[in-house]
Amino acid sequence: MGCRILLLFLTVVLLPGRSNAQSSMAGDWSGTVNQAGHTEPYAITLTFGPNGGQTFYPKFNCTGRLAVVGTTDKYVFLTETITSGGIAQGGECLDGAITLTLAGTSLAYGWTGTHQNEPYHAYGLLTRTPKS
Repeated sequence: MGCRILLLFLTVVLLPGRSNAQSSMAGDWSGTVNQAGHTEPYAITLTFGPNGGQTFYPKFNCTGRLAVVGTTDKYVFLTETITSGGIAQGGECLDGAITLTLAGTSLAYGWTGTHQNEPYHAYGLLTRTPKS
C-alpha cells in the first residue's frame, strides 16, 4: 500500500509536465547569486522554457543545460549539466540541481551540487530580462 501511495505522489506531483509555475517562469532571467566560499556574488543568466533551458555564468565563462525533473504548482525542479567551463573541462563550474519559484515579480533561484564529497550551495533573486 505504501509503495502505491508513493508512486501516485511521484506520478501526480513530481514527474515532468507543464505546470502553471513552469509556464509563468518561462523566459529570460538574470541577476546575481551568493555562494558560500565566494567573497562576492556572481552574475547568472537563465533561459527557461517548456523543455528546460540553459544557464550562463559570465565570471566563470560556463554554460549549462537545464532539464526539468519535476514540478508542483509553485516550484520547478531541474538538473543542470555544465556543457562548457566545467570542472571536467578544467573550469570552475559544477553540475547540480536547481529549484525555482516565483517571488513576486522575481525568480527565486536555489542551486546545490557536490565536488569531492563537499556540498556547495548558491541562491539569489533573478529578474526577468525584457525582450529587445
